[in-house]
Amino acid sequence: MDKYRRIPLVVEAVRFNYVDGAGGPETRKLAESLGLRSRYAHPFPLWQMQTAEGNWATVHNGDYIITGVKGGKYPCTPDIFALTHEPLGAGDGEGLCEQRIQNLGNALRRILVEVGVFSAEAAPSGPELIMAVEEYIAAMRAREE
Repeated sequence: MDKYRRIPLVVEAVRFNYVDGAGGPETRKLAESLGLRSRYAHPFPLWQMQTAEGNWATVHNGDYIITGVKGGKYPCTPDIFALTHEPLGAGDGEGLCEQRIQNLGNALRRILVEVGVFSAEAAPSGPELIMAVEEYIAAMRAREE
């Protein structure tokens, strides 16, 4: 059997936590704002949501409601969410994804210096690094033609 890695992408998610019990008015307000419907009456409603495929999925207290890449919404249990998602940060630009991108850029810069594309003093960083790599690739392709 072949193995695959999930493509990293950014999704929106919100956690559904009971505010004032499973069937309280604040919980109901939150549930309705997330597009959830109650299958049973107060005090023990069963919260469900319709997925992009048209199926009904049960949403439990603590589940995350994820908006997928095509806009569909689906629930995810907290344990699976923790294994497959990481926070981006609180608007400070220092989230884990941004840090990984910066680390990759630094690694690319070191490699390009090691193979002699740039000198250590003249090697660009950040967006200038990407532009310099694109220019270098274009020059290499032109040389091949």
